[in-house]
Amino acid sequence: ALLADWTTFADSCSQTRWNSPEESALLLKALCDRTSRVVGELSDKCQTMMGPKAAFLGAAIDAPKKNIDVFVDEVLRGTSLMAVSLILQRMEPVLRDLAHLPPWQMISPIDKPIKGVLQLIDKMTGVQGEVFHTPTILLSGAVSGEEEVPDGVLGVLVRSAKEAPDILSHCAVRARNFGVLLCTCFDPKISEKLAADFANQWVEVRCKADGSLTVTACEKPASLEAEQAKAEAEHAKAAQAEVKMNLTDDLKGSWCV
Repeated sequence: ALLADWTTFADSCSQTRWNSPEESALLLKALCDRTSRVVGELSDKCQTMMGPKAAFLGAAIDAPKKNIDVFVDEVLRGTSLMAVSLILQRMEPVLRDLAHLPPWQMISPIDKPIKGVLQLIDKMTGVQGEVFHTPTILLSGAVSGEEEVPDGVLGVLVRSAKEAPDILSHCAVRARNFGVLLCTCFDPKISEKLAADFANQWVEVRCKADGSLTVTACEKPASLEAEQAKAEAEHAKAAQAEVKMNLTDDLKGSWCV
């Protein structure tokens, strides 16, 4: 059905045979969104079917964990889905401009609002391996797509479409699997305003049905502050604890510590 719609509408839209260029662009954008959802669903299905098998076989041959994690991603990159994904990525800003659409592209949308500290970073590669003990929303520069989403991160807002990942990238697949918001801003002025108004503040992020995104300041939950203080106290107590080792020679053997 999707291929039939492309065959029927794509040529007429490109020649603006509809009422206006805006309506033609909106129709093409709807077709692109449908295609994007199909590509994402097929990607997730491949991850579900092949991921556990790849992990099992990789562990059996002692393959590096990094190679196991990206195995299915590399398989997908060798399929026609990757070509379709790149074409959609190139068409997105053009159609958005013609149709006057909201400046956000939802690569991994969320159904419910998320709350956390908005933290500015230059690149996603700079926070690889970090663990965020406070719920965090990243306003990031370049995201190549090869990165992992750090623990404790609820959302990643990419400041520029030129440095954003495609829908089949490793980062996008991980974000969809774990329910992490991943979206791209096509208006530099909006990302600059977010950085100026909300940096290091507690914010609430909502995805709307029309594809737009809102970021508003909110209060940090009191319960979270108590939990964080308790966790820090337990960590400090554990660091100061002395370990008592009972190395009695009951077996009359030789000890080496």
